[in-house]
Amino acid sequence: CEFTRSSLEASPCRCIRAMEKPAAPAPSHSASLEDTVAVKVERLAVGTKEAPSCRFAAAKGVGAKSGSGDEGRGRPGRYLDVALTVGLFLACFSGIGLWYSIGMWVPSLLDEFGGSHVETQVVPSMLSAGYFFGGIAARKVIRVLGFRAAYIFGGTLAVGTILACSFAHHLFVFYSFIFVGIGFQSAWMAAGALIPLHLPKRKSTQLIAIAVTGSGFGSLVFSNTAQVAIPLLGLRGALRLVAAVLATLYALGAMALSPPPVETLQESGERKTS
Repeated sequence: CEFTRSSLEASPCRCIRAMEKPAAPAPSHSASLEDTVAVKVERLAVGTKEAPSCRFAAAKGVGAKSGSGDEGRGRPGRYLDVALTVGLFLACFSGIGLWYSIGMWVPSLLDEFGGSHVETQVVPSMLSAGYFFGGIAARKVIRVLGFRAAYIFGGTLAVGTILACSFAHHLFVFYSFIFVGIGFQSAWMAAGALIPLHLPKRKSTQLIAIAVTGSGFGSLVFSNTAQVAIPLLGLRGALRLVAAVLATLYALGAMALSPPPVETLQESGERKTS
């Protein structure tokens, strides 16, 4: 790999890996080859005003001043894994937790609108359908606007639909809960896909396993919320309370997310085209 500025900008990691294991390193060099490569990368990065976002360069400290290394656009590495886990935990807590506890709200829908059991059971069915089909919309939003925008889109769609249904006078309006499911899936997919893009596979698996426990905590909280809030506030007031809680949680989760490293997206694009 010819070590030029253009090759560095095109694929810094490829150039570095090509020079990691030479056939016969010169014995006169006092410093190791890795240190020499890191110095050359740093000098070229200063000329381009942008440090290369490469795991090898980040391990050598290259890009620390510019803040565009593998650490998540300036976020400290020791906090990046915690922040990403919190974002996915809140998505699981809010979306999957409410989805699992939707059955606690069905009796109140029966009492409020007087529909049949079949008509009322369509509401949780629409929520489930929206969750399973929400990945289609989430994928397009991620491609066009990015991961954080998809997370915000999902939270806004879910909160807005629940809030609008709290003013409904007919049961069929609650069939729009399909959009609540789409929003839940969109936020969950955006947060879940970010962790493997930032961290190694083994650590990603551990953090995702920790984060999905939020679904259990969420189902516990929202099921008990239905039992307590509906008698006190009524169905409409309880829905507005849930909408306010979801809006807060999704806002916190969106702030915890970090854009993926640039070289990770480049490598993913190269694998798709190859």
